[in-house]
Amino acid sequence: MHRNVKRVIIISVVAIVGGLAYYLGSPLFLNTIVNESSPVQLDRENEINLPEEALGIEIGGVLISGSFVGADDFHSSSGEALLIRSDSGELFLRFENFEVRNGPDLYVYLARSTDIGDGFVNLGRLTGNIGDQNYQVSSDVEISEFNTVLIWCRAFVVLFGSAEMR
Repeated sequence: MHRNVKRVIIISVVAIVGGLAYYLGSPLFLNTIVNESSPVQLDRENEINLPEEALGIEIGGVLISGSFVGADDFHSSSGEALLIRSDSGELFLRFENFEVRNGPDLYVYLARSTDIGDGFVNLGRLTGNIGDQNYQVSSDVEISEFNTVLIWCRAFVVLFGSAEMR
């Protein structure tokens, strides 16, 4: 009887450790590619690039943008982050030519800096680690308070990449 109990415990521990290792490690080797179209027809020749005090006006196009940089040599990221307003007034954060090293539990945050302790808005789980994608920004977010986009790993409390918006 002791032998069977020992065997069950060993099998259970191996299954739990194996499942946890797969959850934490597999994103490093797997990519999720997305290709969402822009919610706004972007005319890159006529970017708006409004001053901060004008971010509340109702006009469609790119309001501010920034380029992604990795947090360090291991946590790499690249591409563009665009804050865009649709003709109907909805705000979206759009990633173009985006790529970040994949990881577990990655989220998209609008923040005041790369230090999330300064305050942030959670826009949801990262859709994919490669490709063009959109995140709707709630109308109650005071967008002029947040000038940094973060790709944040909640499981390990680690920054994977950021884009300072201007």
